[in-house]
Amino acid sequence: MPDITSPTPGRRPLQLKILVPLFHSDRFHRILDLIAGSIPSIHCHYFFLHVTDSTDAEQIADIYQDIHLHASRHIQPGGFSIRISEGDTLKTVLDSADASGANLILVPYAHSMIPTRFDNLKIVRDLLRKSHVPLIFLPDPHGTTRTYVPVRNILLVSNSRFISRKALADAFRTKRLLDARLHIALKSGKRTERENRSRIDYAIHRYLTRAECNEWSPSTLSMKNMISLAACIRNSDIDMVIVDDCRSEFAGPNHSWRGLYRFIRHMDRPVRVTRSYDQLAFVERKYRNVFNRLSGYELAESATSSRPILSEGTEVLRSGSELLFGIYSRNGIMNILQRYGLNQDLESAGYRDIEIDLDTGDPFRQRIRIFPGTEGPPIPLVDVILRRSNTPGSPETVQSIPAVNGMFLVIEWLQLQDPLRKYHLDMIPLPGQDYPGLGLGWKALFLLKLMAERMGASGLCNFPQFYHTARIFQRYFYFASPEMHGRILALDRDTYPIHSGPVSWAVLHGLVVEKSQKQTSVFKWQSSLQILPLSAQLTAYFKSVEYRREVLKALKEFQFDINRNEFDRLESNGKLYSIPG
Repeated sequence: MPDITSPTPGRRPLQLKILVPLFHSDRFHRILDLIAGSIPSIHCHYFFLHVTDSTDAEQIADIYQDIHLHASRHIQPGGFSIRISEGDTLKTVLDSADASGANLILVPYAHSMIPTRFDNLKIVRDLLRKSHVPLIFLPDPHGTTRTYVPVRNILLVSNSRFISRKALADAFRTKRLLDARLHIALKSGKRTERENRSRIDYAIHRYLTRAECNEWSPSTLSMKNMISLAACIRNSDIDMVIVDDCRSEFAGPNHSWRGLYRFIRHMDRPVRVTRSYDQLAFVERKYRNVFNRLSGYELAESATSSRPILSEGTEVLRSGSELLFGIYSRNGIMNILQRYGLNQDLESAGYRDIEIDLDTGDPFRQRIRIFPGTEGPPIPLVDVILRRSNTPGSPETVQSIPAVNGMFLVIEWLQLQDPLRKYHLDMIPLPGQDYPGLGLGWKALFLLKLMAERMGASGLCNFPQFYHTARIFQRYFYFASPEMHGRILALDRDTYPIHSGPVSWAVLHGLVVEKSQKQTSVFKWQSSLQILPLSAQLTAYFKSVEYRREVLKALKEFQFDINRNEFDRLESNGKLYSIPG
């Protein structure tokens, strides 16, 4: 099954895109000193945004020149961009983060006094809520008595009795990126101690290599509230604080935006806030609302209509006069694309007119293809083959999952591609891709999930053809085999921070070595069953202690290495991103 990712990864193993909104250019050089001293020499690209109320062209030119002068002293040429804008502060920052593709926002502020633009609880709250990338509040070193050094000690502060999995992921990945020591502050409570300890143990083996696990000794602090902890931090050797304030499954009313606001403004060192806004969760909720409003008539509308859709000389397709799985007609699918906003996404990609073909000859195995109109090439933009089955795989494949009475919807093939686009220098083709992706992978997945629910399926199944596809799907899918689920997590852990795309190519070229207690061998990808559970029985199994225990066992047992010399040689020769042989 080919890749469905939206955007294609860059050639570099890791590239941080950091947005720095500025409101006081006179202390910009001090902020740069702090950035240069705190962030290691990894590849970063900075987007400096200065929000101003002035429309004076001369003043804007002076600000630009001042920022460029100071930035050039600390950052290599081509490593930063400058934008000067005016308007609403919050909207400008969020829009710039989306436009630049930033994956981190640094918010400079004066110690014990948030700048005028952020001296408003509502603005800070909305920034924390609406930003879908992590935030780091960076104090002005001129307003502190602390001498800044590179980050060596990080403290994770939980803002509720349970530490969210997202916060633990942020903390451990930051620890690896900065090569720092991690400490954890927990709210007291015997009921939650066991659950938190379990989550921490799981995160250690999921995000740290075996060598790092042996070196890392758990260090936890108990706290009554975040404000009382601020004084302790100022008197300790903590260089950065990570605040768990994302909306976890246990969050509820535990969030105190006012307390977090006071905590940040009283800190004299960087404070990173885990993202509280999940863009994919927002899209899924939006789709769920549309799903609940769609009627059966709209899905089966004009089911008997038929018209030719391809020009002469191309493949002859079926008329699509029957309903897909007895529910969806061709016009019904057009209604779905319109109601979910996918028509607008295709129009923005250059496809204003599309045609839909349904192959419903086999009642159990059916196909959907979406083609560009007469102006586009006769190449499908979307190609999906779905199978309805009472058993998602062979008996050997499903022996580990509980017996479930019901039907499964199996994705046999899924391809999303943009034939009008070409790969440029910063893009690489992924295994199985002939053209760049449409950037609609997650939206297509949510639609397939809702389709499976409407059909009454117990689960949505997938057999990923490549490692990167399995890694992407693993956000929502579980491997039927807990050992396989743990192996893929271990591969992602041991190859971090290399993107899953280049790792997938490395697997194809035989550059990944798998080590276990039994043997050491070259890792070869084998397609295995993944399930997105929809029934209560399956969901309970994949979230059970037994399944998680087996995943953790595999995480501890398996270890992976990449032959970096051969990896770099193939990449420099341009042979890495092509099928071997």
